[in-house]
Amino acid sequence: MATDRPRRWPASALAVLFLGYAAGKAVFAARGTLGFPGGPPVSAAEHEAYARAMVDPAVAQWLAAATGVVAALVVVATVTGRGRAARVPVLLGLVGVGLGTGAGTTVMVLDGFIGLGVGWSWYHGVVGLVASALLVATTRSYLHATRRPAPQSPVAEKCIVSIGAVNVAPQVQPMSAKASVTTSPSTIIPGRRHERSV
Repeated sequence: MATDRPRRWPASALAVLFLGYAAGKAVFAARGTLGFPGGPPVSAAEHEAYARAMVDPAVAQWLAAATGVVAALVVVATVTGRGRAARVPVLLGLVGVGLGTGAGTTVMVLDGFIGLGVGWSWYHGVVGLVASALLVATTRSYLHATRRPAPQSPVAEKCIVSIGAVNVAPQVQPMSAKASVTTSPSTIIPGRRHERSV
C-alpha cells in the first residue's frame, strides 16, 4: 500500500556508509599513510609529495575520519525529532555533506567506469553511485518530512442544516444560497420563535 510517510532507510544506510568510511580512514591514520582499505594504492613518491605540499598524512586521515563521523550524524539527524525541528541547520549540513562527498564520488564513478588513471575499479564506481542516490533520497525525504502545510484560504461563511433530529455537518455556502438552504427558525428551534406575517 502506498504511503506518504518519509522513508528512514536511506539515511540509515548512508550513515552506515559514512561510518565505514570513517573507520577505514582511521585505520590508515593510525598507520600514518594515505589511501583507503580496498582503494587504489598510494606510492611512496605520492606520499612524500603530499606530506611536503599539504599536511602530515596521519593528520589528513584523522580529519577525514572525523568528517565521516560528522556526515553520519547529519544524516541521522534527518530522521530524528530534534533534527526535523532544526530545519535550516540540518539542510545546511546536508549541503555541506553533498559538497564534501560529491567530488569524491564523482571521481570514483568516472574512474571506475571510464578510467581516469586514479585506480578505482568498477565496484568503487557502483559504491559512488549508491552513495549519491542515498544522499538524494535522504534529502528528499527530509524535505518531505519538514515541509510546511499550504496556507488555507479563509472560509467566508458556514451554516448548519437541522432537520428534526438529523444534523448535517457544517457546509460552506455562498451568501446567496444561505437563505434558500437554511431551515426556518421555527423548525430549527421549535416553540422558541414564531414566523412573522408579511
